[in-house]
Amino acid sequence: MLKAVLFTVLALFSVTALAVEPMTSEEASMVFAAIRWLAGDYASVVVLFVLSVGWLWAQVRQMINPELMSKLPSWLIKLLEWFAGNLGHARNDLAKNPLNLKRKMG
Repeated sequence: MLKAVLFTVLALFSVTALAVEPMTSEEASMVFAAIRWLAGDYASVVVLFVLSVGWLWAQVRQMINPELMSKLPSWLIKLLEWFAGNLGHARNDLAKNPLNLKRKMG
């Protein structure tokens, strides 16, 4: 059973890895060196916290009504959508996009 779960997780991550262009090893080293420099011994905790909050926000964002989010300032909408991964090619349909609703309403 555990082998099947691990295989499924690895398969899902490999599909995701193919969907984005990976960082080079030099870029990844620079990012992790900067995190280690900023957070010191707590670098792994900081990375885990940021990834956890990002994942949670992406899940919660799906349940928030776009009309409610369109009442927020544009810069905050863009920031929250960026954290949820809803920008660029992954953005919502125009009917569900809070920035588009904001333009229509006001």
